Amino acid sequence: MIKNTFLKVIKQNPSLFVILWLVCVYSVNINATETAVPEIHEEDLTDYILGPGDKLEISVFRNSDLTSSPQVDTTGMLTLPLLNDMKVVGLTPYQLRDKITEGLKKYIKDPQVTVMVSSYQSKKITVIGEVNNPGVFKIEKPQPVSLLISNAGGFTENANKEGITIIRKDSKGANQLIMVDMVKLLREGDTKQNIILQKDDIIYVPKDERKVTVLGEINTPGTIGISVRLGILEAIAKAGNFTTDANKNNIIIMGKDNKSPIRIVDYQQILDNRDLSKNLTLTDGEVVYVPRENKQVLIIGEVTNPGVISNDPQQTLLEAITKRGGFTTDGNKSKVFIIRGTTEKANIVSYNLKKLLKEGDVSQNILLQKGDIVYVPPTFIASTESVLNHIRSILSVALSAESAITFWPQTKQVLETGESTAASSIVVSPGQ
Repeated sequence: MIKNTFLKVIKQNPSLFVILWLVCVYSVNINATETAVPEIHEEDLTDYILGPGDKLEISVFRNSDLTSSPQVDTTGMLTLPLLNDMKVVGLTPYQLRDKITEGLKKYIKDPQVTVMVSSYQSKKITVIGEVNNPGVFKIEKPQPVSLLISNAGGFTENANKEGITIIRKDSKGANQLIMVDMVKLLREGDTKQNIILQKDDIIYVPKDERKVTVLGEINTPGTIGISVRLGILEAIAKAGNFTTDANKNNIIIMGKDNKSPIRIVDYQQILDNRDLSKNLTLTDGEVVYVPRENKQVLIIGEVTNPGVISNDPQQTLLEAITKRGGFTTDGNKSKVFIIRGTTEKANIVSYNLKKLLKEGDVSQNILLQKGDIVYVPPTFIASTESVLNHIRSILSVALSAESAITFWPQTKQVLETGESTAASSIVVSPGQ
């Protein structure tokens, strides 16, 4: 009757339909705007199994005297009008409805029964693993997994929030495993992850075993857990930051196996350029190695004691040679070579220390830089090619004795081949 009257009014007043439609849309938009909490993803609870303590609402259409709100007792029984005691434990609400319907057919023609669970007293959920207060929790109504984890004190700092497992028994008693990614829920608003729990569900929050190892010139070397995204900046900070000897420009990231590529990160460049796109994300099992900044200088050739000296504080060319015992009788003072390499170029420059010693030309006595190689050739070597060949012949001995020295890649290439693939070619500058 009401439906027919409504349709008649709409036909007589078409504009009324438009107004009503606009009101409905506006109402929906208001509700959508005011909703701050993500909507819970509801699951089908028709297979819920009744148990002791559950409170029910049972009604029979047009028979209000048969309406009742019984509670399942500790033995799993209900007391109902006309039907007396009835065992209901193990039944679903739909199965109980059918059982009551069948029993009432003796007294009522075509009974229409409704069964609802008003309180889930028998519903127990177990929360174990990396939560602060694990245990068994009783709930009176369906609740999402996020609320149960909150009731269990929330995650520990070691929790793997992306790999939560819900263990649930199916109708045949077999275990089902349901995976939940709580990070997707919290960060992306994926409410499908926030599933509604069922009776006897077990929530297992595993420990996050993903780790990276940070070694080298940092204050607290060791392993770091990856509970959230971990970039190279965060890893260095968690490892206590750099020591004073750290080389921030060439941090090495090695994979967990030999097949993984080695990555090189310039930490200082990330900070200087404020380019967080270069803040590489670390993955499970990777090793971050912070090398020592090379503050040494290698002295080779015609000096009394070839080897390495510290260049902290900076040494002049003559000071460095003097510290290694000075020139031998065959040392060529007028053509001392400095091999200086960087990640972009590698140069060989010669200096005339005879001008310094005889004429006081201090421009020949330059300050050395970290990683420099000083080579004093014998007086009989003149050409650049001969210099390189002689360096290569003695370098292996020096390096085996002084293994702490390191070179830039282009410097190594210069020593081995006399050539460089860098944009800047080798520069040989004779002394003035």
